[in-house]
Amino acid sequence: MKIKLLIICLQFFLLHFFSEKLIAQSEINYISALKDTLHSLSVRTNNEFFQLHCESMIEVIDGKTIFSTADSAFLKDTYIAFNNEDDTASAKQLSTYLERRRPFILAWISPTDGQVSFSWFTPPANWKPDKKYPLYVQLHGFWKVASNTIEYMTYPF
Repeated sequence: MKIKLLIICLQFFLLHFFSEKLIAQSEINYISALKDTLHSLSVRTNNEFFQLHCESMIEVIDGKTIFSTADSAFLKDTYIAFNNEDDTASAKQLSTYLERRRPFILAWISPTDGQVSFSWFTPPANWKPDKKYPLYVQLHGFWKVASNTIEYMTYPF
């Protein structure tokens, strides 16, 4: 009886352990697919802001070493947003960002802690990159979404 119970517990553990690994592996494929999409967009564009946007999103993703289930879900949803041909505010189109329908993501390495930091950048209406504009900064305060870089980055998608 003890051996049978031990075998059942072992089977349960193995099934649970391997199913979690399989789920995690499929989500990592979405993460890789999103990074591939962003890289492809960054090399195909002639717009330096859109290129920086795509590269910045990759930097934020690469800045995270362990992805939670929630992180994987946010990145999967973002991959879907970038590949949804029916979306009139397509994340793949520069015009979406220039029309202020989605913000650009701009990342940098923080000199304070060496971590990847980023912000959303929404250009002014009828923006011309060679013209100077006043900078408007909107501070979000510390809200739940901002405490997770992946969730905060993917929020507008």
